[in-house]
Amino acid sequence: MKRRAKVLLTFAVFIASLFSAGCAAILRGTKQKVSIDSNVPGAEILINDKKIGVTPFVGRIPRGVDTTLVVRKRGYRTRTMVLNSSVEPIFFGNIFFFAIGSVTDYLIDSMYKYAGTIQVDLYPVAPLPR
Repeated sequence: MKRRAKVLLTFAVFIASLFSAGCAAILRGTKQKVSIDSNVPGAEILINDKKIGVTPFVGRIPRGVDTTLVVRKRGYRTRTMVLNSSVEPIFFGNIFFFAIGSVTDYLIDSMYKYAGTIQVDLYPVAPLPR
């Protein structure tokens, strides 16, 4: 009887872990590979106030709904924008099959995705009048 109880407990813990893990988090992760480019090579790129590289950039950035992108270079106007994100389709399957998992995806922002390529145009700062 004790062996059966142990097997049932192990099975219950396994099933609970499946329900608590988010599908999008497991399959897509909390970061996404993106390409960020500008018309000015070597422009500094910041995501949520943290420098991640220079243009042209290809790498992984954290998923989220309010991710701020800053692209700047001396002599050019700084561009600041909130990245557009959409809901990862896997998230909806999670709602139907593993409701708790969808909460996990929501809480850790893995339910969102960005466009794969982000183009940012920088414009020169106008010279001061004399």
